[in-house]
Amino acid sequence: MIAKIASPYPPLNVQVHTPRLSLLGATDDLLEQLLPTVRKGVATVPPWPFDDPMSLYKDNPDREWAWLRGIRAGRAKVSDSFWRLYFVVVVDGEPVGMQDLVGIDFATFGTVTTFSWLGVEARGRGLGKEMRQAVLHLAFDGLGAREADSVAYVDNHASNRVSEALGYMPNGVGWSTRRGEAAEEKRWRLTCEQWRSRQRDDIELVGVTDCLPVIQHRRQLDLTPRAELAPLAQRPLADQGFDTAGLPLAPPGVHRLRLTRIRRAISGGSISAPNNSAACNRTASRRARPTAVSPPPCAYLTPSVQRRPDPSSAGRTLAELQSAQVSNCVQGGPARSCTALTCSDRA
Repeated sequence: MIAKIASPYPPLNVQVHTPRLSLLGATDDLLEQLLPTVRKGVATVPPWPFDDPMSLYKDNPDREWAWLRGIRAGRAKVSDSFWRLYFVVVVDGEPVGMQDLVGIDFATFGTVTTFSWLGVEARGRGLGKEMRQAVLHLAFDGLGAREADSVAYVDNHASNRVSEALGYMPNGVGWSTRRGEAAEEKRWRLTCEQWRSRQRDDIELVGVTDCLPVIQHRRQLDLTPRAELAPLAQRPLADQGFDTAGLPLAPPGVHRLRLTRIRRAISGGSISAPNNSAACNRTASRRARPTAVSPPPCAYLTPSVQRRPDPSSAGRTLAELQSAQVSNCVQGGPARSCTALTCSDRA
């Protein structure tokens, strides 16, 4: 195996080992060893596998330079709303490709997205499926993800076959550009429950615990199947997420400023969603972010109307309050997700 010296930056020490391959944190040394594969070309003939912009479509030496700059910039971009873990795929001591794990608003939604590529000479050996299984083990068993998304062009049969073989379910279609031309994408979704039914016992995780504080992993995800959750109206207010004053409690991972905005809206007004038109314009030509079919349960607001409990309502159920016609409704603004505590902050 490639010699790997411990890095002072914990994400670079994360490793995932299977009987066939290893995912090693993408240090500069490993990237340099993978550089000859990038130099030969990863995307050389159609159908093109990547959306725009993609450094691997460039000609050398711009391809190498842009590829290295992109990974180094991505490693440094870590926040509550975004992180990306880069791994070099190593088989029999040789680097053959990359596997990435991306978290977008992970503390709130528990959803990850995967991205990968293999050098031309490493394809057709089942490595794509093996490396996806490895990174899913990290996501679900190591990080406590709730679900994983995957997107591939409809003519990227290898990627789509891997998703189907691993139990992903179809999750709609989308469009993006590749090499300047519009192309249709197929989206896939895998829940933690679906993954656990196929979970392997021969995959080893290394260095995950030390990595968690760096990616600001601060929540314990509720993986209770929806069928086991009691109807909201039948639960006491404390179990619905309200305090004794009738104001919503902060769920794990929700920024205090966001909760303050919701509390003020409930106390005496409506929510003014920030203007996201600029962000939408910036991403209009890029691949649409996969949207979860069933976001986490939310007892705070809905896209339509949620009634506010009266301060004297402690111990009463939501059904009792509604029957008493307690009003003071809050209208949720336009959103891409039904979790109104964060919808207005999603670009």
